[in-house]
Amino acid sequence: MALNLFNFVIGTTLAKRQGVTDPSAQTRVALIGGMLGSSVTGLVMTTVLAQREAASESTTAPPPEATTLVEVPDVTGLAIAAATQRLEDRGLRVQPQDVVTDRPQGQVLKQVPEAGAFVADGTRVILQVSLGAVVPNETGLPNVINQPLSRAKEQLVALGLEVRVYTVIAQDAPPDQVIMQNPDPGSAITAGGMVTLLVSPADSPTPDPIPDLPPDLPPDLPPDLAVVPSVIGTQPEKAVFELEQAQLKVAIENQMVPNRDQQGLVVDQKPRGGNKVAFGETVTLFVGQFQPPVS
Repeated sequence: MALNLFNFVIGTTLAKRQGVTDPSAQTRVALIGGMLGSSVTGLVMTTVLAQREAASESTTAPPPEATTLVEVPDVTGLAIAAATQRLEDRGLRVQPQDVVTDRPQGQVLKQVPEAGAFVADGTRVILQVSLGAVVPNETGLPNVINQPLSRAKEQLVALGLEVRVYTVIAQDAPPDQVIMQNPDPGSAITAGGMVTLLVSPADSPTPDPIPDLPPDLPPDLPPDLAVVPSVIGTQPEKAVFELEQAQLKVAIENQMVPNRDQQGLVVDQKPRGGNKVAFGETVTLFVGQFQPPVS
């Protein structure tokens, strides 16, 4: 059976119309079609052949793409934020798992896969992260109120806690003594947690009484006056922070309250918020002390 050039072209056209894209498959169809001829039977057989070639192409899986391998870096001992950044920079994902240990809070203790392994880009790396040692609930946070600051800090630091200190003026308090603490005594706290202490001054100054100033002072107010922030309803340590940010001193007094919800909150202040006083003046905070009614 001789090959006819005209029939070869027809075979090529039929192959393309049936969806054959591979050049070698198109050539096979064209060669066989060229030999079968342009009769109805030849064209039908060429068309069937082209359909089979197209079907074969659609079911043939494409060659697998090359997988990019990356080396897992060593992140043990790092803080979780730094470890996460290092892994993500390599194109890896992070799955943290919290564990309670005596290691610092947030430190990576173990990683899977281990450092040096070669894995596919986007692989998830499991990190065991320390929650720190938890102070037992039955003991809880010690009560350091009315203790000297040095002794209070020594106890808290021994438990692995951080200590933040604010100096406030408290009536009849010895110098350098803890007036309040947050969290409250007995609270469960994680090692590495923060404890805020309100402490009387080391030299125990006595504040002068400060009269309230009207909030609507004239526009030519001297530039060395501060606007008193309103801190009623807040925790004492937050109130002290805001007043110190305004460059004001703080005195604290207890005030009996009828509502249990007011316990430990600032229920009043003098001067009130919005008044203008000289920088360095003292603002007295009245902290609620709830006493249940005697039945």
